[in-house]
Amino acid sequence: MSVEFRRHFSMEGPIAFAERVLRLLDEASFTATYKYAVLLALLDLCMEKVAKGGQPAEVFTTLELAEKIAQLYWDHTLPFYTGSRSKVLRQFAGRPGAQAKIIRHIEEFRARYAKDPSARLKVAREESSGAYLRMLRRIELELIEDPLPRLQRTGAVTESFLYTINWDTEIWRRRREVTAYQRGEPSDFDNRIMLRPGVGLYLVQLNGLLRPIIQRRWAAMVARLNRLEEARLEEFLFGAEREAVTVVCAPLRELQDDRCFYCDRKLGRVQGRRPQVDHFIPRARYPNNAIENLVVADERCNGNKGDHLAASGHLERWKSRLDPESHVASQLAEIATRLSWDADPTRSVNIARAVYFPLPEGYPLWLLSNEVEPLDPGLIWRILS
Repeated sequence: MSVEFRRHFSMEGPIAFAERVLRLLDEASFTATYKYAVLLALLDLCMEKVAKGGQPAEVFTTLELAEKIAQLYWDHTLPFYTGSRSKVLRQFAGRPGAQAKIIRHIEEFRARYAKDPSARLKVAREESSGAYLRMLRRIELELIEDPLPRLQRTGAVTESFLYTINWDTEIWRRRREVTAYQRGEPSDFDNRIMLRPGVGLYLVQLNGLLRPIIQRRWAAMVARLNRLEEARLEEFLFGAEREAVTVVCAPLRELQDDRCFYCDRKLGRVQGRRPQVDHFIPRARYPNNAIENLVVADERCNGNKGDHLAASGHLERWKSRLDPESHVASQLAEIATRLSWDADPTRSVNIARAVYFPLPEGYPLWLLSNEVEPLDPGLIWRILS
C-alpha cells in the first residue's frame, strides 16, 4: 500500500472534515433533498473510482454526478403505500403539491419510456437509451444551476471545503453556454467538479460513518414533508433488499457447484444448509447489487458473517472470480446478461479496495462460525492491487 495513502489515513484531518460535513447538514438551508443526494453521490463516486494504489479520483464531471443522482432517486419515484393510498413521496418544501424537479424528470422518463414503470433502472436504461440520456442531461442542468453552487453555503457564507467548480449561482445567466456544452457544441463551460485536497480520501475513510447519517437526515426530511413515520421511510428509501436478489440464487448455486461460498459445504434444505444470497461486501458498507458482489452461502454462514468483512482467504477467492481471464467471470457476465442484472467487475473491485484498504492492521475479519482473523495490510494489498 502506498505510503502517501496510509499517511492520509493517519492524520487528524478526517475528524475535522467530518465535523464540517455534519455542520453543513445541520445549518444549511435547502428546500429540496438535493444536498443529501449530492453528498451521497460524491461518496459513491469516491468509493467506485479508487485506483489500484488506493487513491480515489479527485475530479468528477457533472454528467457522472447526474447519473449517480438518477440512481439514488430511481426507487424514490416508486409509489409509497399508506393503507389503501399510494403516492410518490414529496421531496420539495416549496409551495403545496410541488415536487422536486429531478423527481419530476425521473417520473416522466418512467411513464413515457419504460415498458414497465416499476422496472429496475438498468432495464429501463437499456430499453430507452436515448430518452435516458436526455433525462440525465435535464438532471445535470438542474444540478449545475441549483445544488452544486449552493451546497457549501451555510447562512450567508460559502466555504468550499468539499469541492470547487468554475461557476457560481449566476450560472443561469449562461444557460446557453451550458446547453451548448450538453449538445457537444463549442462552449466555455467547464463541467468539472474538483474535490479539495484530501477530500476523496476522507470520504472513503468516513463512508461508514457519514452514509447512515446522511440517509437518516434525508429520510427525516421526507417524513416531515409527507407527514409520515420516519422509520418506515428510511426502509423504503434505502432498504437493504430493494432488489429481489433471490432471482440470482439458482444460477449462482450452479456456478458454485451447489456449495456454500464460505465453508464449501453442500447446500440443501435442512436447517443451517439452506441457500441464501449474500452481499460479499456488506450493504452496510456499500450498497452494491452488481452480480460480482453476490455469492450464495448457507444460512448459517450468512447469519454468522452478517455485516462483517470476510477474511483474506474468502477475499482472494472472491477476487479470483472477477479475473477477466477466468471462466467464472464469463459465467457471471452471462448470468447478468440473461437476467438484465447490473454487472461491473471493475467497480466492485474498486469498492472492495475502498472498504478494505483504510482498515488498521489487526482489524478482525470474519473467517468461519464465530472465528476471526487479524487483518494483514500487506496481504490485503497483494490480493486487491
